[in-house]
Amino acid sequence: SPERAAEFLHRIDALGVSIAVDDFGTGYSSLSLLKRFPISELKIDKSFVGDIAGDNDDAAIVRGTIALAHGLGMKVVAEGVETEPQLGFLARHGCNVAQGYLFAQPLPAREIRGWLAMPPRVRVPEGADQAFQAQQLRATWIIAGLSVLLAALVAVLLARGLLAPMRRLTDAARRMADGD
Repeated sequence: SPERAAEFLHRIDALGVSIAVDDFGTGYSSLSLLKRFPISELKIDKSFVGDIAGDNDDAAIVRGTIALAHGLGMKVVAEGVETEPQLGFLARHGCNVAQGYLFAQPLPAREIRGWLAMPPRVRVPEGADQAFQAQQLRATWIIAGLSVLLAALVAVLLARGLLAPMRRLTDAARRMADGD
């Protein structure tokens, strides 16, 4: 039920864990969730980011989402950033963090350690303020580090039989909500 979900998310939030809405603007994301749940971050779906430089509708949706999120005290992450013009648009309109192939391609597990050992390649568009630069650098390191740690943790838990594979994310969420 939505009430149980809200209670569960508020308990997670009380532990200091930030909650993000992924792929905002697609699927089941709803504006009512933004009021009801303790959400700290919106991730704008890549389907809106892909053509923000050439499609006025996508540009308006992204600008509106950024304004909405900031008005509610949330940070904004843009997914699927692949070009400098996309990054420039997002920085000019106050997006907090950008992620996508512009920064790094997916890597095989054996190459991640070497990638982490290199200084991060942070792209900051001309004219971006220092806050955007610092946030982008921090996000680059955090996303890379957390991805590696999460993959390692899941592998260890699966190997030791402490984590049963889930067929669907909804199964995992249901089990968590039920206290399993």
